[in-house]
Amino acid sequence: MKALIDGRYNVSFSDIRYVAKPSLRHRIILNFEGEAEGLDTDTIIDQILEEVPELENEPVKP
Repeated sequence: MKALIDGRYNVSFSDIRYVAKPSLRHRIILNFEGEAEGLDTDTIIDQILEEVPELENEPVKP
């Protein structure tokens, strides 16, 4: 949806990063160990996103 609002046909990697936390936050359930270590879902999502390479793609505009 963000791509269309920005006038693009394709989704970019930055679009995925933009919606990652709101989309994944409610799907991650911390176990006792994670809570004891003071982790929260945003920290885990940030760690996941750090592992994903930052690739550039050219936007396709109408």
